[in-house]
Amino acid sequence: MSGLTIFLGIVLLIDCVFMVAVILLQKKRESGLGSVGVGSTQGGTFWEKNKGRSMEGKLELYTKISGVVFFVVAALIGFVS
Repeated sequence: MSGLTIFLGIVLLIDCVFMVAVILLQKKRESGLGSVGVGSTQGGTFWEKNKGRSMEGKLELYTKISGVVFFVVAALIGFVS
């Protein structure tokens, strides 16, 4: 194993642990697909418009970023080795 492969493996492991922690910190969503279109408004509520500033919005953003990092690093490991 080359040094680059080991480094990428460590980055992947840290990203996996971070992603699990961020996902576990998120609240459950009970609505699911059953509530699509029920009670939704055209303009959205105050909460929907300002969700990015809340902790839940930040956790969702971190989850997306962590997922992208996971796939990029996994592809790089496959390409290098």
